[in-house]
This record gives sequence, C-alpha cells and structure tokens, in this order.
Amino acid sequence: MHYSPSKVCLTEVFFVCFTLGALFVVDLWALFHSNYGSLVMLFITLKVYFVTEFFNSASYQPRSVTSKSFLIYGVKGNHEFWWMQALTIVEVLFNPWGGYRIVAAIGAVIVFGGLYIRHLAMKECSDSFNHYIATVRKPHHKLVTSGVYSISRHPSYLGFWLFAVGTQLMLNNFINLVLDVAILYYFFSKRIAYEEWMLINKFYGQEYIEYRKRVGVYIPIIL
Repeated sequence: MHYSPSKVCLTEVFFVCFTLGALFVVDLWALFHSNYGSLVMLFITLKVYFVTEFFNSASYQPRSVTSKSFLIYGVKGNHEFWWMQALTIVEVLFNPWGGYRIVAAIGAVIVFGGLYIRHLAMKECSDSFNHYIATVRKPHHKLVTSGVYSISRHPSYLGFWLFAVGTQLMLNNFINLVLDVAILYYFFSKRIAYEEWMLINKFYGQEYIEYRKRVGVYIPIIL
C-alpha cells in the first residue's frame, strides 16, 4: 500500500525536512557556542520527535500519512502542544533550580525510551494506527495484542507521556513537570475513555473487552 499523492505534498515535505535539517545544524553549533545549552537540547529533542513521527507514519501508516504528519502544524492539538513548549521555554530561561546533571541524564534516557516505545507501537499497529481516533471500522483495521501491545493497551500514549515528562526532567523544569503531568492526565484519561468506548462498541466488541481484562494501560498516574 502506497501513500496517497493527494494527502502528501512532496514539496511541502521537502521544505519541512530541509528547514528541520538546517535548524538542526544551527542547534549543533549553538550547543557548543552558547550559554543556553538546555534550550538547545529542547529544540533538538523536538526536531527528533517531529522527524520520527513523520518517518513512522510514512513507513507504517501509508493509508493515513499526510504532509502534516510531522505534527508541527495543521493538526488537532497543535495549539495546546505549542503552548506547552512556550511555557517550557520560559522556565528554561528563568530556571531557579540550577542544573542537576543526574536528573537531566535520567530525563534524556526517558525521552528516547519513550520515543522508541512510540516507534514500536506505530510499527506494530501498522495501518490500524492513526493520529485521530477512528470512528468507522475499515477492512484493514485489526486488533493488535502482541509485542508492546501485550504490555500496554496504549503504548503510543505511554511513549508520548514518557517523552513529555522526560523532556521536563532533562531540562530540570520541575514546575512544568507538574503542569505536564496534570495536562497529560486530563487529556489521556478522556481520550482513552472515548477511544475504548469506540473500540468496544464500533470495532471489536467482546474481543477488546477480553483484551482489556488481560492488559492494563500502565501510563503512570492514569493506569
């Protein structure tokens, strides 16, 4: 199954990739020549997230991938996401906590662990994965219960949760850490409840009920 040319503008994809690549080079220079190392690490981390998100979508969800699958702009939730990043930048610039390198190192490991879990989730779910909650079952939809889905019912959400929380730890942003946990709890608790209602009532019925009995969500606090 190939991507739909009507959904993926290659020119747009090229310019987004070119811009991200150029800015990444600037980030690498700034990492060694500026006094804002934490801020540069945030920018690098976000670029890795955007690129891996598009790569995963293009590789494993060709039916649904679009030019906007970088998740930088043009999708639901962008405004909230960028408000969270703006608050993150403010705390980095006025960080009263100083630098705890051990906390930062642990945060970096959590960030990339989260991205890897999300990568596996999108790969293993394949065309059944979508950035938007599906409301109509299509022939290619199937319930995936193996791999990372045998550990968590929503590993892509778990991966994003770890990525977001790990980023704040990496930056020693303890105020935004608390804020992000609260926002993610509100967002994911509502999204998971709605999505699982759809999965039971519109998609897989008893099969999903049995799966839910066996496997938890295992997103910290949400569980």
